[in-house]
Amino acid sequence: MTIEPLLKEDLDSIILLEQELYLKPWQKKDFLYELEENPFAYYFKLVDNQKIIGYMGFWITFDIAQITKISICKAYQGKKLSYILMQDLEKRVRLAHCKSLSLEVRVSNQVAIHVYQKCGFKIETLRKDYYDNHEDAYLMVKELKTNDHFSDRNEL
Repeated sequence: MTIEPLLKEDLDSIILLEQELYLKPWQKKDFLYELEENPFAYYFKLVDNQKIIGYMGFWITFDIAQITKISICKAYQGKKLSYILMQDLEKRVRLAHCKSLSLEVRVSNQVAIHVYQKCGFKIETLRKDYYDNHEDAYLMVKELKTNDHFSDRNEL
């Protein structure tokens, strides 16, 4: 498996994954904006045997990183691949000298919340009616101390 920059040519595969995973998937134009116009955006794909099986995205503004996407196709879920993406993402934002990493997650997504907590994220606040279906979101944050590195946790 490899983690590689997401390219415009990958978007048809990414859109299929979005449709598989989300009730309100991003459209191709959303990804195009991120890849071509947003100077703060970074997107990567997880590839296994030349097939895109996951992807992640984040923004870096000054010393803060915000995760926008972290997704694994259903056939590969439960194999700790989200952890691999999170570990890679954290290494990248540390290299950019970010001091914190944040994300929003649906309060109903207990599996993701558990993974993020295992990766060192803490629930900071509740964002009421955050999603278009009025579901709340947790804002989760991980402070990135210079001597605090992402550890390999066997329990994930």
